[in-house]
Amino acid sequence: MVFVLTLLQGYGQTLAPEPTIQAKDIILVKVSANTTRIKWTRGNGTGSIVIVRSDDPVNVVPVDQVAYTADSSYPSGAEVVTGSRSRVVYAGADSTVYVTGLGGGRTYYFTVFEYSGEGNSINYLLDGSPSNGATTSPAEPLVAASNITFTNIGPESVRISWTNGDGLGRLVVGRQGAEVTRNPSKYEVYRSNTSFPLGEQLPGTSLGHRVVYAGRSNFVDVTGLVPGATYHFAVYEYTGAGYLLNYRITDPPKSSVTTLAQTAAVRTAVNNTAVYPNRFSDKISFVIADEQSRGASATIVDTQGNSVYTSKDHVTNTVNEVQGLQKLPRGIYYLRLTYGDAVESVRIVKE
Repeated sequence: MVFVLTLLQGYGQTLAPEPTIQAKDIILVKVSANTTRIKWTRGNGTGSIVIVRSDDPVNVVPVDQVAYTADSSYPSGAEVVTGSRSRVVYAGADSTVYVTGLGGGRTYYFTVFEYSGEGNSINYLLDGSPSNGATTSPAEPLVAASNITFTNIGPESVRISWTNGDGLGRLVVGRQGAEVTRNPSKYEVYRSNTSFPLGEQLPGTSLGHRVVYAGRSNFVDVTGLVPGATYHFAVYEYTGAGYLLNYRITDPPKSSVTTLAQTAAVRTAVNNTAVYPNRFSDKISFVIADEQSRGASATIVDTQGNSVYTSKDHVTNTVNEVQGLQKLPRGIYYLRLTYGDAVESVRIVKE
């Protein structure tokens, strides 16, 4: 290379004055699985050259009087040194470049050099060149979640189960009264909450899309639902974490469920079923007066549909007493009476 430079200078080529102020402050924004945008602050040269290297920091420097062929698609940029993986993705007077052709889940390092001149007179400022690196988001999952099912269906709660895909985790989005039509945005982090009203809403014109779960499990118990209402849910596989989250938004499984109607408690009142005390500490008593309700089985469930008490015998039209409830946590429960195909629920409160 020294011989080449001497030869060029022999043909009357002279170097442009070297810049005195180096580029600085590389910022990487909108890092995705295959792309990123690079921004930096210019020095006082006529242009900047950006060199990118995969997996390891840039280990080469540009050579004076060599104008490299830049290409913003990383695999197509000229290698500064053959086999170094250090490629030129930009050369020009701007202070930003959108780099493509990156691999998912890999780390890339970026270095910027200020230069003056062009062609055989180009002169690079090497000292103080800024560097930065970023890891791209992993590629999105190949296999979507599937087979959504619903169990433990109560007036205000339901358990949602599904078959996991091949992602690191999955995001569950719910919507009351209409199908889920809004997908999560790639590389966005959402605040999930299993209490439906508290889940973060996905932005957009279609309101009511709430995130009720984000994690690695294959089920979630959702609470805070409205009795007798229909809820629609979708499950999205994802890879990565934080700003590297990459959701699979193609063909997510979707399904719907209707919670138990609160009218069951009203019907129980019409059937002259009495429950007392409604706000209990250690026991409750109830009487079923309606003829068709005799022989029912009794269960007490929490708001997630988990059974905390099941009667050993069929209840009668006399006083039925449930004791030993003092250890239950405070909160809302439902006395569920089942006879034949009918199910009636009465809301009770543990104090």
